[in-house]
Amino acid sequence: MGIAIVIISGLVVMTIVAAGFDFLAKKNKSKSNDSINQLRELEDRIKILENNEIERTEQILKLQDEVKFVNKLLEDKSRS
Repeated sequence: MGIAIVIISGLVVMTIVAAGFDFLAKKNKSKSNDSINQLRELEDRIKILENNEIERTEQILKLQDEVKFVNKLLEDKSRS
């Protein structure tokens, strides 16, 4: 009878320990999945910001060209 109690107690302890490690493993895995998702979101945001920067640079260059053109027109009129 004593041996049966020891065996059953051992099985209960092993089950509790296994459940604890399983819980910890799932917790760590979910954290890593969250980190991966956050990393992807940040990469997407960076791509959007880079595209915005490229568009703004192009707009600035166009505006500079327009200002040069207007300046040339004004210079031509003042000389005439």
